[in-house]
Amino acid sequence: MNRESVRRRPNWLVSVVALLGATAAISIAEKPPAAFSVVNIEILDSEDGYPVPGDSIFFTGETVHMRYNIAGFTVSPTERVRLQYRTEFHGPGGKRFALPEGGRIDTELAPQDEDWLPLVRVAATLPLHGESGTYKILLRITDLLSDRKATREVPVFVRGENITTSRSLIVRNLSFTRSEGGEKLPAPAYRPGDTVWANFYITGYEIAEDNSFNVESELEILDQEDEVLYAFEPAGERGSPFYPRRWLPASFRLDLEEGIPLGEYFVRVLVHDRLSDNTYQTKEVFVVR
Repeated sequence: MNRESVRRRPNWLVSVVALLGATAAISIAEKPPAAFSVVNIEILDSEDGYPVPGDSIFFTGETVHMRYNIAGFTVSPTERVRLQYRTEFHGPGGKRFALPEGGRIDTELAPQDEDWLPLVRVAATLPLHGESGTYKILLRITDLLSDRKATREVPVFVRGENITTSRSLIVRNLSFTRSEGGEKLPAPAYRPGDTVWANFYITGYEIAEDNSFNVESELEILDQEDEVLYAFEPAGERGSPFYPRRWLPASFRLDLEEGIPLGEYFVRVLVHDRLSDNTYQTKEVFVVR
């Protein structure tokens, strides 16, 4: 076909081409954009490890590693992508157990990046003295080119110490064993020359707005006449952790002399909360026979 024939094509052909172009433009305009979202969330067994099931159990003090992709983002006419992400970490009661993290993705796509999805990695260490329960990792993303936003909440199931907390100062679960970390004795009984092991928890002390606490304790061994046979050095613990510490573990050991008289003896624990100025005292019995 020569140039002359192209210039003199029939008017109906020009109309059809124009109509087809208009139809295509309307179709593109009415096509809904892909959903801007967090996809492919995976919890990993280590920083660069393998995915684990979503209902896996983590222990306090462990680090949770996670990764995810961002889909449905806007690409500018110059093939630019601009995204912002933020991660928040919350314990069972809603308190943050780690500082929020965040960042930006600002990059230019190449022709081979047609199926590319941005990858974000997350890592957070669970509080060492956290409670059991469902912790939550909140993922927030923003498309800076379109101002679209999306969030996803990822549950993390954590097993910690199952200590019943209290609103008032108290000593819980004072138990005797025959060895350090051994099984609790239902009826604590020892022989002369044995070693008495025991442990307990302190809870219900005041926690300030900055999560600070200040607790002291005294421990004594008494005979049946309430006479003090032995007094341990007073102990105390204070701090201001990022995540509130709702109980304090304590333990002691007592080496019984070979010539100790047989009979009942008592362990008396006196706890003093320095912030509230409250005190609590308890007394537990063990037998030498």
